[in-house]
Amino acid sequence: MNDRNRLPVSRRFYKTLMLRINSIAEISPTFDLERFRDIIDKYIRGESFQRNSLSEMERVVFALVSSEIDRAKDRSIRARIRANERKLARLAAEREHPENGTPYHDRLARQAERRARAEERRRIRHQRRIERRAAEARKKLSKLSRGVSAPADAASSGAQAHGAG
Repeated sequence: MNDRNRLPVSRRFYKTLMLRINSIAEISPTFDLERFRDIIDKYIRGESFQRNSLSEMERVVFALVSSEIDRAKDRSIRARIRANERKLARLAAEREHPENGTPYHDRLARQAERRARAEERRRIRHQRRIERRAAEARKKLSKLSRGVSAPADAASSGAQAHGAG
């Protein structure tokens, strides 16, 4: 499986290709899955294999996927070229302006800034929560103090009314 990670196509393409081939193998009992996987791997790597040794089903499947494999190889080549160009441009920029630091250090600085901003937001939210809870507690306390005094007054006035009568 280590060899398959170094194929000149993307891992995502290879995985979807193998899923499709597996589903074909499930449908056809005569389809030799391991043998066909090896053939596909050889084709992707550009190695030669005997096409006349393929069964009829394998020939059909190979004809269907070979053009997709070729396009995927081309895409991978173009992607690798673009990645190398970006890397070279980044290295050239670092050589020209070493005072800017490396992207790694820039990334660490950005992460530290994000972390500090997030911590400040959490602190502010926490402070607001404390203030809101304190306000709610004061409100409940004032309601309770009004509620306790009102029934006590009513009870005392009621007691006076009953005692007078």
